[in-house]
Amino acid sequence: MILSTNKAFSPLRDFYLISGLSFILFILVVASFYRQSHAEWKKYQKEFVTYLEQNVSPGSVAAFDVSIKQIWLPELNRVDRCPSCHLGYDQSSLKGAPEPFRSHPDIAPHDISKMGCTICHGGQGFALKKKDAHGEIKHWMEPLLGKKMAKKYGFKDEASLIQINCNVCHRRDGETSGMEMINLAKKIITQKSKCQTCHVIDGKGGKQGADLTFVGDKPSERFDFSKIEEKLIAAGNPLSMLSWHFEHFMNSSAVVPESKMPKMDYSEEEAWALAMLMMSWKNFKLPVMLIPKKAAEPLPPGPEGSVSAISSPADRGKTLFESNSCSDCHTIGKGAEIGPDLLGVSEKREANWLKKMIRTPEEMEKTDPIAKKLFLEYKELGMPTARLSEEDAEMIIKYIESFK
Repeated sequence: MILSTNKAFSPLRDFYLISGLSFILFILVVASFYRQSHAEWKKYQKEFVTYLEQNVSPGSVAAFDVSIKQIWLPELNRVDRCPSCHLGYDQSSLKGAPEPFRSHPDIAPHDISKMGCTICHGGQGFALKKKDAHGEIKHWMEPLLGKKMAKKYGFKDEASLIQINCNVCHRRDGETSGMEMINLAKKIITQKSKCQTCHVIDGKGGKQGADLTFVGDKPSERFDFSKIEEKLIAAGNPLSMLSWHFEHFMNSSAVVPESKMPKMDYSEEEAWALAMLMMSWKNFKLPVMLIPKKAAEPLPPGPEGSVSAISSPADRGKTLFESNSCSDCHTIGKGAEIGPDLLGVSEKREANWLKKMIRTPEEMEKTDPIAKKLFLEYKELGMPTARLSEEDAEMIIKYIESFK
């Protein structure tokens, strides 16, 4: 069978076609070589050489080679090529140099050669272009926490946001030097707010709200911005998880209308501090070298530091009442707050009922009519179950009964 075609064979036309494609290929190859030879990091390194010649000494240039420079961090599964542009980071003599040639401030006992850059500053460590390295690209979840990002959120201190990553390692510290915002948030969590009434944090707390232990790992897709999107855009604030947390702390019901979280009247500084704390709570497996080395604090000696050594059952009950966060929701004689006031409760309820309510509140709220009614009356903010013995419950009741 002979196949026919309407188009006649034309060697000249094919010659022009192949020539044209070859020329395009040649241009692409030349462009690739040009792009490689004029890489952005090479431009910075040439400028660095000029700076050394003019401001340090011609001899300081002799040992410098133009090449990609990186810090390999196998224990962190990272490669940070930031030193390809930030060339003076480890040279104390360049403290007054302009960026990106300035030396890094002393952060002892931290060792940059073992920690790298991105674990603290954020960004894309393996990138070699400024925009890519700073994480200013789509779908990169760790942008550089520097001056530009701080300005977007309205922070005056350009180093404020880096505290988020600092706390990934220093989470267990009560207070850490240089982390004023995070320190403020920790103080609010432990002394002012009653977050664990509803939220589990590190395995302890109520189950009415979301588990906050690793809330910093929660993907952005799981945050509903529909109620605050217009507000953030109008204010020029980023549509980010940090912004979401800030707005939620300022007014939870405006962000999540069905939220049961009470309005806490935080200041803007407190809300930003708490938002940063939430972003820092990540499930990051620390290598041994990054675990903060702090001496364990011994328990206070003597009767005051030991619950079992306190002679009075009411005093022992007070210690249990406060250490198990009962006082976060309940007052005794000061009026109802998050939960009912407990003054005179032993006259209203039987001792066995009280003991069960103290030891197994979640079970009681499902099965006992009175507990169910209280659960609904107080906005379904149920009591978290604490690991208390029957004797512990009796001592707590003794403490409550000591108020007349």
